[in-house]
Amino acid sequence: MAKNIVKYHSIYLFISILTLIGFITGLCYYKVQNDSIKQNIKESINIEKDLSSGTNNILKRTKSSVNILINSFLIITQLSNISNVFIKPFEIGFISSFLSTYNFKLSIIYTTIYHIIPLLFSLILTRISITISINIIKLLIKRDKKTFKHLKLIFLKYILITSFLLIYEIIISIFSTNINSYLMTFI
Repeated sequence: MAKNIVKYHSIYLFISILTLIGFITGLCYYKVQNDSIKQNIKESINIEKDLSSGTNNILKRTKSSVNILINSFLIITQLSNISNVFIKPFEIGFISSFLSTYNFKLSIIYTTIYHIIPLLFSLILTRISITISINIIKLLIKRDKKTFKHLKLIFLKYILITSFLLIYEIIISIFSTNINSYLMTFI
């Protein structure tokens, strides 16, 4: 893993900076809203109702992983993967800032379990998808067996990371009622 970080340091640096900017922007965006808008948001999002039901994001994460992979084949659509590197952390920052109005500990636990950990998997998948796009371009320019073998290895990594993400979501869906009942104690 450390060898991959060094090898793809520029991609990881770009993803990290864009993610951090998105998260900070999301945090600040909620805080700069006036009180009437904050009250409308609080009324439209019933946190007690959301926490009283179990959470199952397996289909959502599967769809997201497949979209990232498809966008890596269609090189122009890779821009949507890159834009999600900003948009998803922005949403997490907004949700975190909103939940901190209830309780800071609730905000940290909820966003970490339900959003930040899947985001990390998604960011790794995005980095892999960028590598897939680069290798597809290399393969189109010069038909090299080494590039083709490397592309197959990258696909296996992508499937492995997606499997870990789905296993994580299955575990979360099993324990979501317990987690949510614990989070309800903070409200």
